[in-house]
Amino acid sequence: MRLLFVLLIAASSACAQHGSQPDKESSADIRAAVEVFRIEEVNPVSTVWLERTAGLDYLLVMKVGDGDEKIQKVSSLVARQLEQEFATKFFACQYELPTLDGDCKPKLRLVLKGDPQEICGKDDRKAQEIEPFLKGLTQRF
Repeated sequence: MRLLFVLLIAASSACAQHGSQPDKESSADIRAAVEVFRIEEVNPVSTVWLERTAGLDYLLVMKVGDGDEKIQKVSSLVARQLEQEFATKFFACQYELPTLDGDCKPKLRLVLKGDPQEICGKDDRKAQEIEPFLKGLTQRF
């Protein structure tokens, strides 16, 4: 009788463990968009970025000041071309063009896959590298 009682308790505790709620899993990384690159103009405040969604769609987004975001869906081929062109300019500014000495306020903030870079307001050569690309992006809207 005791043996039956012990088996009954063990079986009920095993069933209770299986019946409990499973631990919650984070799905934020699955649903979140991945930012490929970002260009922020400090004055006037405007931002243009390319993001990849969880569904592998590419969106080119522009926000001017506190206004609404303008979104344009682009093909993966166009997104790849934009990313390559931006990466070329980003690395040219970071490694090839000389940096001016001294402190100054940033004119542009660049981000390539999480790697940030600021372009000084006095640094015309770096700004001339990025501004035509930025102008081409804004003309898409």
